[in-house]
Amino acid sequence: MSLFDLTGKVALVTGSTKGIGKAIAERLAEHGAKVVISSRKADACNQVAAAINETRSAKVAVPIACNINSKEQLQALVDETHAKLGAIDVLVCKASGGAATEAKLIAAREAGIPVVMVRRPPPEPGEAAASINAALDWLADQDQSQEEGRMP
Repeated sequence: MSLFDLTGKVALVTGSTKGIGKAIAERLAEHGAKVVISSRKADACNQVAAAINETRSAKVAVPIACNINSKEQLQALVDETHAKLGAIDVLVCKASGGAATEAKLIAAREAGIPVVMVRRPPPEPGEAAASINAALDWLADQDQSQEEGRMP
């Protein structure tokens, strides 16, 4: 059973060569999206994209190295994504944060890319979120709360 189908969609995931960013890119590809694997290190981008392509038995991941704190590199990332895969449907800004985050959000909105802000689930007192599944359960609860018109 699949929660959603991203076939034909293009997802750009910054900071996607390790940790949560990598897991997000892997899941997007699992659900049918073509994904751009991006971080500052080209070798890491190449390795992750190759692994996803091998797992999916198809070329669904494209590596594009980029330091998103450089406006020129960020523009090149978008341009290369358009050239290789087409328009960006999903943007996940996993990399960076701080002052760069606002600029990324503004640029995405100006480009007509829907932006979803995800807050980290608060851990139970004294422990961190146990897994990505715990985080997804928390997010589902947030969605349910909003549908019911109550604050999370």
